[in-house]
Amino acid sequence: MIARRVARQEDPVTALQFVYRYGEQGEQFDKVAGDIVGSWSRDDPAATRSWIENLPRGPERDYSLRAYTESAADISPADACRLGATIESESIRRWALEPALRNWALADRPAALACLERSALPEREKQELGKAAE
Repeated sequence: MIARRVARQEDPVTALQFVYRYGEQGEQFDKVAGDIVGSWSRDDPAATRSWIENLPRGPERDYSLRAYTESAADISPADACRLGATIESESIRRWALEPALRNWALADRPAALACLERSALPEREKQELGKAAE
């Protein structure tokens, strides 16, 4: 697959632009984009975060944020949860935040729950995610 070859490039921005331009939405798209974002965020989290924050709202941004949240959850759980909470799609947001919050709660439950409480998420979602972090 061409997208896999592009994903192996040294330049993650070029690879992601290619995937987002020519890839079809769905599981394969998410996997390739997730691999690129995950790898890039481990190498250069600040650049990855900056690039994602400048993406226009929509599926590409949501999928990129999900991958970043998963990758950053162990390194910077507060950052991962803060950015993960900005994912527009509720299903993608829950997919990203549940494991991140659960892992963070194992290390520092009060901080994880405080971050969740400060988020702009709907109250129902805060309660559900809070239960998942138990």
